[in-house]
Amino acid sequence: MKGTLDPGKYADIIVLSGDPLTVETEALKEMKVLMTMVDGKAVWEVS
Repeated sequence: MKGTLDPGKYADIIVLSGDPLTVETEALKEMKVLMTMVDGKAVWEVS
């Protein structure tokens, strides 16, 4: 495990439109990024 997401911690994460671990391989290229967070702050999100 690399780290955890807990209240009060800073995080660099992306939120995707689906679960990349469960979709078919061909569906991965259709996934959209819905939000990007850097140091715990939203720096981009779908409007």
